[in-house]
Amino acid sequence: EDGIRDTSVTGVQTCALPISLLGKNTCAFLRERSKQPITDAEIQIILEREKKKYAKYNGKWKSNIVYASCWSAYKRDGHKYFDSLHEMFIYVYNLLVEQRAICIITGFLMDQHKGSEKMSEKSTNPFQPSLNAKNPSLGHRPGNLEWVCACANPADQDKQNNDFRDVPTGWTRQSFKSYIGL
Repeated sequence: EDGIRDTSVTGVQTCALPISLLGKNTCAFLRERSKQPITDAEIQIILEREKKKYAKYNGKWKSNIVYASCWSAYKRDGHKYFDSLHEMFIYVYNLLVEQRAICIITGFLMDQHKGSEKMSEKSTNPFQPSLNAKNPSLGHRPGNLEWVCACANPADQDKQNNDFRDVPTGWTRQSFKSYIGL
């Protein structure tokens, strides 16, 4: 059966939840999106756009999402591991290039973001890039970072997890595919 599934264990980030945009057809939509080919031209457009800290959207200068995500992580704890925001930005941008702007978990192109024609400035797009600390207790440090779609980057509470069953709070490629029925 397709539709909305329990996300309490899987760690979906509510503000970027595709369900809020797609309703009961979410899993069918995600299955179809997983079949879409990704071209080198699409990847290049994203990498060129996100290379800069700012870009013009609808006539206004705005932070690019990769820079904004980096800035947020730097404020949180990245400042402990990088000498400057600029150093961290270069590091995480190079990760985006290595990943070819493709989400590690979903396999989707991270192609939409705040400020794009398809999204409101105030909403988080489920498929925009989001900087993820693989192991949250290690923080936003070199070797512990990856880019994922916003919907696959949970507001992870592992550092405060009192659940002794060791239930994962984040996605894996396998759990995501299982969730959408692949």
